[in-house]
Parts: sequence; structure tokens; C-alpha cells
Amino acid sequence: MTCPAGYAGSYVLHKLERTQEACDELKPALDKFKGEWLLQHNLACYTCLLGNVEEARKLIEEAIELGGDVVRLRALDDEHLIRVGGGVERAETIRRRRPLRLMATMMTTTPTAEAVD
Repeated sequence: MTCPAGYAGSYVLHKLERTQEACDELKPALDKFKGEWLLQHNLACYTCLLGNVEEARKLIEEAIELGGDVVRLRALDDEHLIRVGGGVERAETIRRRRPLRLMATMMTTTPTAEAVD
């Protein structure tokens, strides 16, 4: 993935605790780069932090459809997504159920941009 316009700016805004602005900045990039799961993931995180859990759930489900089990596990680990059923408190339980093959896939799959911290 090339870093779409809006992605880097939205990440910086989020880190500056300007999450609504980050969300507003990322939405146009999402329309242009519909196949990029990382944009969907980050927008889900921002949306969840802003309290719109249903929209965040829809966005993370779309990201999982695009990126598969790697994205699902990443979402389960993401503390920003606790309200949509993800987050660190469930991740360990889910990981024990996953086959080692999936964990090997995660270790060899490196996204080209970082997800929300």
C-alpha cells in the first residue's frame, strides 16, 4: 500500500488527541482506497474512541473481510476496539484457539504502514 493522502495526517491528528479531526481527514482517503484494510482498521479505532460503537463494528468487520484472520487478530489486540469486542483482554483467549499456521502467517506478514497506536 502506498500511503494515501490523509492517512499520515489523520494519524498525527489522532496522536495529538484530535481524534474527530483525524476521523474527518481519513474518510476521504477511505473512499479512494476502498481495498486497504489498514484504513478501515484505523477509522474503526477513531470511530470507537469517539463513541460510535456500531459504526466502528461495521468498519472493523469490513477491514477483516479485506485482510482476513491477520486483521481479526490485530483487532482483538487493539485496545481502541475494546467496545466492539476486541481489545487486549480477549486476545490471549482467542490466540490459544488459533492454529500455529495462522501465527506463522502473522509473523511473516508485515503491513506497509502502521496501525493506530
